[in-house]
Amino acid sequence: MAYHVGPVFFEDQDGAGALQNLGALADPLSALWPRDGDNADLFRADGRFRALVGLYAGIDATVQPRARLTAPSFRERLGRTALEFPFLPTTNEPGSPPLFHDLRDDPILFDPGERVGFETLNNPAAAANQYAVCFVADGPVQAVDPKGGYWARFTTAAAALTADTWGSRALVEDERLKSGFYDVLAFRPISTSLIASRLSFVDQVNKPGVLGADARGDIPHASFMRPGAWGPLGRFHTDNLPAMEALVDAADNEAQVADMFIRRAR
Repeated sequence: MAYHVGPVFFEDQDGAGALQNLGALADPLSALWPRDGDNADLFRADGRFRALVGLYAGIDATVQPRARLTAPSFRERLGRTALEFPFLPTTNEPGSPPLFHDLRDDPILFDPGERVGFETLNNPAAAANQYAVCFVADGPVQAVDPKGGYWARFTTAAAALTADTWGSRALVEDERLKSGFYDVLAFRPISTSLIASRLSFVDQVNKPGVLGADARGDIPHASFMRPGAWGPLGRFHTDNLPAMEALVDAADNEAQVADMFIRRAR
């Protein structure tokens, strides 16, 4: 099954000790999970990619924070309209390892088209960036055997990335690949202030990816340690590499490293 990194909730917010909605971050690079018209706090659940298979939430921890996902269909399935997420990092950038909610084995389903929101509770002295990055799929994620694959290094050119929005960078192979098609079974991006990153393949609507890292020594969440654990991410031809899309917490003008575990397809 295929998965997608998004939707993302974000707001520079001071919750002042009360439950507040996080804004629904507009995604200029994907039509999946659109915002609910002019309602800046809600997304519309996508009809195909409606299974929540992972979530990362970076919430200010001035007080004991809360974070919960809201959807009308939860009342029928769970007995209430809000679903709590207890493991909350206290910084925007993922830790080492990150506190990631891995829901691949028991996805949370949304009704197609329903309005989905995200609420937080905290009380910083001033507004602070708060994030929730959702991983959605078209069904349970099915792992594949990575046998025959290998890691290859790709990089991007140094160009400006704007904070708190998705930006796209072209990838350049570090060493020429033999011409043909390759499957990507894992992805590890490294860049300062990177929250999450995903790959954009020319022939698929979903954009799979991972949480960010800002150093080679950062430990990923266990679910991302083994290539193939999230299934095939996508397929590319050597004449048409995927693009790397990044969500950063601060303006970033450096080149990114993008390691991909690839396997020759044909």
